[in-house]
Amino acid sequence: MKHYGILLTLVFTSCALFKSPITDPMPTFLPDVKWEMASWELEETHRLRLIHSRDFREVYQESNHKLSSFGVDNIIYYFAVIEGRGDRPLYEVIVDFTSEEARDNYAHDHLGEPNTENGEWDFTTEGAHYRAWKFQKKLVVVKVIPGCEWDE
Repeated sequence: MKHYGILLTLVFTSCALFKSPITDPMPTFLPDVKWEMASWELEETHRLRLIHSRDFREVYQESNHKLSSFGVDNIIYYFAVIEGRGDRPLYEVIVDFTSEEARDNYAHDHLGEPNTENGEWDFTTEGAHYRAWKFQKKLVVVKVIPGCEWDE
């Protein structure tokens, strides 16, 4: 009986060490935000402010007091301007955390350990390619879609 308890402890401990693969790197506190949604769709449910518009992207910012409970100051959304595609799909989300510690804790819990030599994340899930990295207090998460600035 004693060995059975030790065996169960080992099984549960080893299961905790292996995080399930990421299926969607969209921040968990943004459940209604979807990759490739159009800016007008997001504006229906979020208070956005256009920061700037360029020939290859539109950039919006959301400042919401409810985000502070997640350790977030604001969120920046990048929408691609792609020739022949009028919907301006969401391809990048930049979460500006209140501190580097809050950013690191969230990134570790949600994305796991970085998987590149330079301490970033690069992965493909469900046929989509994603990248993520840290910059100052920010966590940048990108879905590489054809025609966006990260498409090589």
